Amino acid sequence: MRAWNDAKKLERAPSHRKPGRMIGEKILGAWELESFIATLEDGRQVSPFGRHPEGSIVYTRGYVSVNMARGGRARDHDVPYHASGDDVAGPLARNYMAYSGPYRIDEARQVITHDFRFCLDPALVGTLQERHARLYDDKLELTVKQSVGTMPSTLIWRRVSD
Repeated sequence: MRAWNDAKKLERAPSHRKPGRMIGEKILGAWELESFIATLEDGRQVSPFGRHPEGSIVYTRGYVSVNMARGGRARDHDVPYHASGDDVAGPLARNYMAYSGPYRIDEARQVITHDFRFCLDPALVGTLQERHARLYDDKLELTVKQSVGTMPSTLIWRRVSD
């Protein structure tokens, strides 16, 4: 009877929780940023967007969209970002990162390669950025090795939708 009940629970489980699914199936959906830790050359660890970063990553079949920001950014209701001078817009941009584009997965290596088609930082457009992926509970851990425009870092995302 227990095996039948376990099979029924598995049948009702979301696809990302079923054992044996490929990482490409498990990452689909929306995730919210829980932590972002980078390692400096001297080995010190820092939080580039503060202790409580905010953000989302959304994986569809073949496309990824990422938005990250320093948590608790001040909001000025009087002047929209696009109408601000560089003295206002500059610091806002430094506390924000966004990119999107196609991605591909190397299942054997558990690596997701993001193709930066659009990016807040134009220097990163056209680059391929590898993320070593690990899934556990309702979390997605993406580890970024040193590459163009990045320092080694680990980002933890929590699933918010399938």
